[in-house]
Amino acid sequence: MLAFERAEYLGRIAKTKESMERAGVDVALVINQSNMVYLTGYDGRSDYVPQMLALASDAPEPKLILRQQDVPCAVHSVFLQTDNIVGYPEDHIGSERKHPYEYVASLLKDWHLDTRRIGIERGGAPITPISFDRLSRALPDVKFTDITGMIARQRSVKSPQELVYMRQAASIADLAMQTAIDSIDAGVRQCDVAAKVMAAQIRGTPEFGGDRPVSPAMPAGVRTSSPHLSWTDEPYTDAMPINIELGGFRRRYVAGLSRSIHIGRPPPRLVALHEATKAGMAQALAAAKSGNLCQDVEAAFRAMTRRHGFEKNSRIGYTIGIDWAENTASFQRGDMTVLEPDMTFHLMLGMWYDDWGYTLSETFRITDKGGDSFATLPRELFVK
Repeated sequence: MLAFERAEYLGRIAKTKESMERAGVDVALVINQSNMVYLTGYDGRSDYVPQMLALASDAPEPKLILRQQDVPCAVHSVFLQTDNIVGYPEDHIGSERKHPYEYVASLLKDWHLDTRRIGIERGGAPITPISFDRLSRALPDVKFTDITGMIARQRSVKSPQELVYMRQAASIADLAMQTAIDSIDAGVRQCDVAAKVMAAQIRGTPEFGGDRPVSPAMPAGVRTSSPHLSWTDEPYTDAMPINIELGGFRRRYVAGLSRSIHIGRPPPRLVALHEATKAGMAQALAAAKSGNLCQDVEAAFRAMTRRHGFEKNSRIGYTIGIDWAENTASFQRGDMTVLEPDMTFHLMLGMWYDDWGYTLSETFRITDKGGDSFATLPRELFVK
């Protein structure tokens, strides 16, 4: 069953072709798997090996090029005609003699695309310098244009059905976070709580299940000074802080959510930071209205937390959608991106110090009146 109607995929492809024309390319070689998901619905988890989507400006559908073993993953998830799904031979996997992108180059020649203006996503995983070198050597007459970020920027504004999935993902995130809050206590092993959290992420609700989750960040104790550590197999103890950042996932779409928990009475500095951050979140959401700039949202947050004596040095949010970060707009000084209705962001307000930290985050959409949060969980410092 397709995640979206065929018409929506075709509409995305049409917008991509418009972007290609502005970029001066006739063929787009899409490497980023989230972009491949966006344009086709592909639901395999296979970007640990080379793969590619080739979209020609005069073709009604793109060509999806995968490892032969993963072709059935596409057959069961994409909107494409089956003759537009192509597998490269298995003997190209793990071989020093053969490389998948050399085979891709032969396909581009067979399809007479090698003589046209070609754009390729060079930035970020999973393409490597070696992979691009093999492709370039196999197509010596092609001068590639880097189109990294072109499709990701297009993904920033969500369709009505995308927003449905993101709200569902947020409901799953609320349930997973509540599971953590209910399960944490002195003497309970951290890994046992993590197991319950991930089960809740996958189980979802009676109305809809969850997708494959990214492991949550769950540092405890002095490890709360670090934003992206997971759990250990040690038990929680009295007077221990815990930070949790997790996501609810639905049809590859994610809603991020963070909360801090403390076992026993929290220290005054943690309470003060929580109150400052909560007030800053309200100001940031109020500033997150269409027509404002990304840096306006950060400035509103900074002005409030500075009044309370706290300063956050990192960005306070970023666009989110398929598979978490879209790597386009960020809430930080100097980002002049104009906010548009139905753009979606993860407002990430964590602050970290030498031996302690705190986190608060929610996923929301841009409206004319400000940020519309998808979360329903109270913005509390939870005390067990």
